[in-house]
Amino acid sequence: MNYIKLLFVVLSVSVQAQVVADFSLPNAVDGKTVNLRDYHQYAGVVVIFVSYDCPFDKYYLDRILKIADTYKTTFPVLLINANSDEVESGAVLKNYLVQQQVTIPYLLDKQQIELRTFNAHKTPECFVLKNTGQKFTVVYRGAIDDSPQSAADVREAYLTDAIEKVLAGQRIEVAEHRPPGCSIR
Repeated sequence: MNYIKLLFVVLSVSVQAQVVADFSLPNAVDGKTVNLRDYHQYAGVVVIFVSYDCPFDKYYLDRILKIADTYKTTFPVLLINANSDEVESGAVLKNYLVQQQVTIPYLLDKQQIELRTFNAHKTPECFVLKNTGQKFTVVYRGAIDDSPQSAADVREAYLTDAIEKVLAGQRIEVAEHRPPGCSIR
């Protein structure tokens, strides 16, 4: 049992040590460039790697949009699509985003630079970035919650809990939960 506790502490320290450099990515809906540095006035930012084509992303979309709306004035949410295939870009994707009323930034990382920076593997996989004096540090990564297919069955809301801990100035006890979902192509 102590070994498992120690493993969580080690994971927590390694996750918290990652500083994320500024990035600039185009928004799929309007084509405008979004920079991470544009969010320095907030306590932090949530980055979620997503896919148009993954069923898990569809299960989570309403939850993601609700979290984005709840924290829009304190902790904005940025979505990043890093899949390199054509299904994940263009008019089909734009129409889907408009139809689903996605108004938060949905960024395209077709060269997969940010994918490698974050070392993301699944969609949806989230990263909570804490603003630590004009730079952003990863303080949580992984699953959004413990119930990928049913919002009604959520017992632990990992992402929301991490955001609340950062806003309260508290330490996140478990800084990583394995995300369910589809592999990023």
